[in-house]
Amino acid sequence: MDYAEMVSQIMAAEQGAKVLAEESRARRQQLQAGLEQEISAMRESYLARARQRLEQVQQTEEAAAEEALDRLDRKLEQTMRAVEASYEKKQGALGGHPVLPDRGRTAVKNAEMTYGALSAKIRALYGKRLRADDFARLAGLKNEAELLEALRQHPGWSRALSLVPPGAWSYVGRVEMEGALRDELRLEYRSLSYYVPREDKPLMQFQLRAAERSALLAALRRLKTGRYAKEPPPTSAVPLRLRLDEGALASCTSYDQLLDAARDTIYAPVLRHLRPSRDGALPDFTLAEAALRTAYFSHLYRIVHRQYTGRTQKVLLRALGEQIDLLNIIHVLRLKTYFPQTEPETYLRVLFPFHYRLNPDFTRALCAAPGVDDVFALLRDSPYRDCFDGVAVGAVEEYYQRAICRFNKRQLTAVPPSIYTAVAYLELKELELSVLINVIESVKYGVPYRAELADLVGQ
Repeated sequence: MDYAEMVSQIMAAEQGAKVLAEESRARRQQLQAGLEQEISAMRESYLARARQRLEQVQQTEEAAAEEALDRLDRKLEQTMRAVEASYEKKQGALGGHPVLPDRGRTAVKNAEMTYGALSAKIRALYGKRLRADDFARLAGLKNEAELLEALRQHPGWSRALSLVPPGAWSYVGRVEMEGALRDELRLEYRSLSYYVPREDKPLMQFQLRAAERSALLAALRRLKTGRYAKEPPPTSAVPLRLRLDEGALASCTSYDQLLDAARDTIYAPVLRHLRPSRDGALPDFTLAEAALRTAYFSHLYRIVHRQYTGRTQKVLLRALGEQIDLLNIIHVLRLKTYFPQTEPETYLRVLFPFHYRLNPDFTRALCAAPGVDDVFALLRDSPYRDCFDGVAVGAVEEYYQRAICRFNKRQLTAVPPSIYTAVAYLELKELELSVLINVIESVKYGVPYRAELADLVGQ
């Protein structure tokens, strides 16, 4: 074999080795990819089974809690009957001269027996609220990370924030932090729901109906801005039992898909009515918002009138009525400020069609007033004259929050307790969150700190 032939064979051998090496590398990469795919599939399978198991455990626990509450309700009812029987027996022993019970005292005792556990739970939660000096201290922090860490240490907000591991966020944004804090409201709502008597559960679900309304409006806003594909809504770490198909709503790209996601909610008839005649068109957002809020309050009114009487009904109707009156006044002032040329009839389309202390004629007069000053002049002769005396247009919403806060603080400490005790606490917790959001914006963006509202909420 000459030298050239030898070199040729060596080169051929090297080329063959390279081919074999490449084939081996390709097979190794293919095998690795296959293994990674199998591992990923196994991981997803395990996670799916874990999530299913957690859901089953949660359902089992909730069912057990419901059963325990039923047993407690029956026991309380038996105890009440025994007390009444004992009372009647003692009446007979008085020789035909019965002493009539004090109705007010009896009502208090009945309320304490029915709502005692709920009231005790609420007092414990309310004791963990942020105080005025806490808000001031948080507003003086340097950045969002310090704010987040401080809230982790506070007993009123630590549970939800504990779901976010330290260092999990490379960027602490307002939306992310607000979402985590809102999960605290969900946790407290779920914990309180276990203490609510069965007959009060429909009213207690007001939080669920409000959450559904917010989700539907957010989805409609995404459809109108075309951001649904790029920015899917963040998911909560604390799910609630909504009648809404949240998965379908998050991925919807048309109004018909939104309608389908809402088919089992109280808002379905309203949304069907708002469906535009043209394919692909979307309803006016302001009118949709007004219609959904009207459906929400109509739902609550029906529950209150159907299921409650006496003092409890009176308190519930006052809470709903004053809230609606004040919101209508704020809507009129906003429209007069930013859309002064709007026709009065258009105002009425976005107001709530309910009246408590403001009669329909007075509401129409507010809508027909030429300007903001004229609206304030009319309010001086209204049942809410003390509410808006010296209040600027830009501050009316804050006054609304202050009025709601004062009313609910009174109801929270009122005797006897009722289902509104839970409603009042949850609304106060919502106000506490609104102050916290202001604190976040103050620290992050330099927005003015609302000290007066913080002091009132933190009393």
